[in-house]
Amino acid sequence: DSVAEHQAAKPGTYEQYLLILSKLAPWGFGMVAIGYTNDASSFLLVYGIAAYFFSHKMVRLILLTSPIASVLGGMLCGRVAGTCIEGVG
Repeated sequence: DSVAEHQAAKPGTYEQYLLILSKLAPWGFGMVAIGYTNDASSFLLVYGIAAYFFSHKMVRLILLTSPIASVLGGMLCGRVAGTCIEGVG
């Protein structure tokens, strides 16, 4: 294994791997944490915190953040789209 894979992740690395989700996922995390907390969404919060913590320690583990970033970004986009559609109808 390369020694570079075991280095701590830099902030720009998240943007390189996750693209737009690196911007949407924190907003989705905040939305879930503040407005929509229940038993099922608490799993998303714990998974998000754990994935970020471990991926920040080692670049290779950024792959663990992609599923939770997709879910949180999708939840944010879904809530925004739902609010927009609700406002039109």
